[in-house]
Amino acid sequence: MYAIGTHLRVWCGGYWHHGIYIGADRVAHFTDVRPNKSAATVRVGVLIEFAAGKPVEIVPYGRRYTGQAAADRAMGLLGHGNYALLQNNCEHVARWCVTGDFRSLQVDGGV
Repeated sequence: MYAIGTHLRVWCGGYWHHGIYIGADRVAHFTDVRPNKSAATVRVGVLIEFAAGKPVEIVPYGRRYTGQAAADRAMGLLGHGNYALLQNNCEHVARWCVTGDFRSLQVDGGV
């Protein structure tokens, strides 16, 4: 379906949720099983749950790590926590996995 290491996002009605496709219909993303975002960590979930019934988009890049390298970087972050909306969110993590650039365009105003 998606290439390994693809940066995916879904529109959640006011913000984008981001993750990295790691293969076998699984996505590594910053999430929590409870609605308490401060307890969120990078976890692996199934694609259908990541999408939550919404369309999934691919975030395009010009220059990036290879797909396997991006997936490996995502897997290396499993358990990473300290979620902070403006400094350490799901887009920061996904963009870092693919490019090495730890930033969020949503926070910076670039969508």
